[in-house]
Parts: sequence; structure tokens; C-alpha cells
Amino acid sequence: MLAVTGKSDLVTYDADHQLIAGIVNRAKPGWGKFVVLPNSDHLFHNFATEQDSLRNYQRGQLNIEFARLLRE
Repeated sequence: MLAVTGKSDLVTYDADHQLIAGIVNRAKPGWGKFVVLPNSDHLFHNFATEQDSLRNYQRGQLNIEFARLLRE
């Protein structure tokens, strides 16, 4: 189970996703993984900062690295 947050995510916190991965790992050790994806907001749009994301929310381009991460 992959718990991913974007580095510029202004909706959730790293701790939220770490908790998700931790809960999964308690039930199934090694199954949960937490990742912070650079240049990504909550929608995995390609914004480097929370401020950029807020100014352009829902108008960004998908960070293709998210798709690559899922494929892995």
C-alpha cells in the first residue's frame, strides 16, 4: 500500500500519510510505504510550493513522476 503526499500539498500533512503506512505495516509488516513527491500538490499537479499550488489550484499539470511512482 502506497501512501503518497506531495511536497507542496496544502490539504494534508506528511504525518497523515505516515500514519496510514504505519497502520498498514502493523497489520501486514512491510506492506505500507510512505513517499513525499517533490513538485506535487494535493492533486499531484506540478507545483513546487504550497503558495504556487494555492494560487493555481486545479489548474496545474499532472506531475508525471506520480504515474511513474505508481508503476513501480
